Amino acid sequence: MKLITKDSLINDISNKKIENIYVFFGEDEFKKLEIINQIKSTLSQTEVFIYDSKNFDRELFLNDISSNSFFSSKKIIFLRNFNSFKKDDKEFVKKNLDKISQTTILIINFEGEVKIKEIEEELNGINSFKICVIRIDPPTPSEIKTYLKEALKDKGKTIDEKSLIWLSENINSYAALKNETEKILTYLGSK
Repeated sequence: MKLITKDSLINDISNKKIENIYVFFGEDEFKKLEIINQIKSTLSQTEVFIYDSKNFDRELFLNDISSNSFFSSKKIIFLRNFNSFKKDDKEFVKKNLDKISQTTILIINFEGEVKIKEIEEELNGINSFKICVIRIDPPTPSEIKTYLKEALKDKGKTIDEKSLIWLSENINSYAALKNETEKILTYLGSK
């Protein structure tokens, strides 16, 4: 397995350098979905198929990862909350990873507080040289400040340092960051 950063992944997506298998872990589910949408928008004509422990169908999954899409150039298969899958379904996924087609992007997502060691144990026994592992956590105060400054600058607006500090200490996810940025821009737009 190759551990890469969220920023490296976003840069790779921008450069259309997209691998076949990713493992997401960390606590910001909104950002994970945002990254999937970014992959989808970077590649033209991409379909997204979502599986979770309740709707996992082995035959459909195998067909989805191993065949080319009829209606698009690429397929994204998203295994939501893989840590909640039944043990035999997890084994089935692991056993069939070598059947993934070149037009398929498989994203195995671990939700909640999961350590890299747990992921390594979970994926033990598979040919892991082609798997990229990415930790996606809520934004840091520094990332929040940078994001807000850039978003406001793009609209010709600024923010005072006290407000910036308060926001960076009180925003705890990418969803909240985007929401608060939209509120600020809406408010500033009406002044």
